[in-house]
Amino acid sequence: MQIYVQLGLAAAIALGLVYIGLQSMKPAQVQGFSLDDDDGTPKAGGGKAVSKKAKAKVKAPTRDQKIQGKKDAIVEGILKKADDKASGTSDALFKELDQKGPFPLDAYGVMDCDSFVKFRRIIQTHQFKRFIARKEELLAKRLEHYKAERFVEYKKLIQQAGVEYQTLGIQTTKDACDHIGMEEKNYLASFKAAEAKPAALKQIQEDEANIRLNAEPPRDKTFTREQIKKYHMEKAAAEFEAEKKMATTTVSSQQELMGLMMVERTKIMDELYLKYDVKLTDLMKGYKEHDLENDADVKTQVAAFAAEKKKIVDDIKKAEGLSDEQIAVCKEVVDGSGAVSETPGVAGVLDYNDLMKITSALIRLTIRFMKEKNVDYLSKRRELLQSGNEQEYAKFVAEYLKRQGIVKNSVMEQLFKGFNIEPEIFQRSSQYYRTNPEHSKKFQDDI
Repeated sequence: MQIYVQLGLAAAIALGLVYIGLQSMKPAQVQGFSLDDDDGTPKAGGGKAVSKKAKAKVKAPTRDQKIQGKKDAIVEGILKKADDKASGTSDALFKELDQKGPFPLDAYGVMDCDSFVKFRRIIQTHQFKRFIARKEELLAKRLEHYKAERFVEYKKLIQQAGVEYQTLGIQTTKDACDHIGMEEKNYLASFKAAEAKPAALKQIQEDEANIRLNAEPPRDKTFTREQIKKYHMEKAAAEFEAEKKMATTTVSSQQELMGLMMVERTKIMDELYLKYDVKLTDLMKGYKEHDLENDADVKTQVAAFAAEKKKIVDDIKKAEGLSDEQIAVCKEVVDGSGAVSETPGVAGVLDYNDLMKITSALIRLTIRFMKEKNVDYLSKRRELLQSGNEQEYAKFVAEYLKRQGIVKNSVMEQLFKGFNIEPEIFQRSSQYYRTNPEHSKKFQDDI
């Protein structure tokens, strides 16, 4: 289950803020994930009569309509599987919204921060409750594959669980917004306003971490402090080893890397469950109940992992990072670009021109430094392509992209230091202008 609940804030945004995802998609993609009842069929009404031939043309489904129909069927199937095992979930959602409301909207349809945090907490809690029974069913199937060492099927079920949970999130959010009369664009605006306030953002993070604790029913099983401590440290050690393994794994994208890490984390928790009959909820509750965060052994383990991580990062930076000359070039670019405002605007984001100033420098410097470090990249890539060795070609490109990511991060570090900008502010601003309908086209064109 940590696929959906324990990916940190960035993944929480990606999975939980369903309307942000919808806003950032192209129209065709949005249609593919739409949960509206309108199927696009022309409605009866006035108009000229058409011939049978013309009617036949209208009724014949296009390729896109067929694809859309399959997507709709998948979504309906996911909702049915969950709701057959958790009847009355929508009624329970509406009842709690009525009891804990009202959720007032201003003249622009935007909700105040405190109300939005409460609204979002209710949505996520009911999303999880809606999925609990289905989650247990998928867990049982997944463990069967794991014990039989059918790891391809095992991985597919992990991915399936993630898709189903996201789909339930979309529907639950839509149901809640419809119930209080809130438009999807205003859900996005309300989240942005809340995210810009540190106190609200902190509460959102805490809610995300505690969803499972608040929503999943207690088990008829108890563990001692020493058991929870042992299982937690075993889990932490296994996850750290998995992270080190991922650090040397060649992937084509950050998304692929995240997917691989999800599988590894799930596998670790499944192993603990089969070995000790302990679930993630047991560990989370026990860790909090016994204040293991302040346990001497746990703190020592955390410090040791942090030190080793730092060494790994430092070694990578030393091998693939910027030279002293390149760091000096970054400083020259910052000095020549002029200052940017360090204070976010009312939406909690940078001024658009300031953001583009930083983004432009980031893109130009990354391209320049990659050319300096990989002068023969194009010739090698074309040589592999012409040889027909697709596997080696893909591996070579993936390695290049991995190095590019390291260089880009090193450039970002220098630019943030030079412009005196917090990384979180930059990332938030980029996401805002990329997903906000008023700015997204200009942002993409400028990029």
